[in-house]
Amino acid sequence: MTNLFVQIINAALYDPIARRYFVKNTFDGILTVIGILAGFWISGVKQPGIIILGCVGAAIAIAVAGLWGAYFTEKAERLKRFHDLEKELKHARVR
Repeated sequence: MTNLFVQIINAALYDPIARRYFVKNTFDGILTVIGILAGFWISGVKQPGIIILGCVGAAIAIAVAGLWGAYFTEKAERLKRFHDLEKELKHARVR
């Protein structure tokens, strides 16, 4: 588990795409947790277990959504670049 965590942190620090998504998703997560805490405070929930589990559940959901979204976005971008390059190579051969 620790090795996986170190790999994720290293990827987030050194890969520009991973760093961008890591920062974006961290910011989204912080705002979500602040919203959850505000909701618990307004509703008068005092049990720490409920508050912690609510925030952890939201963090897991945001992490999965962020990773999934980043994966499909980058996959689509790379596929588009590949098709553009393929098209350019076909035109270069015709000339």
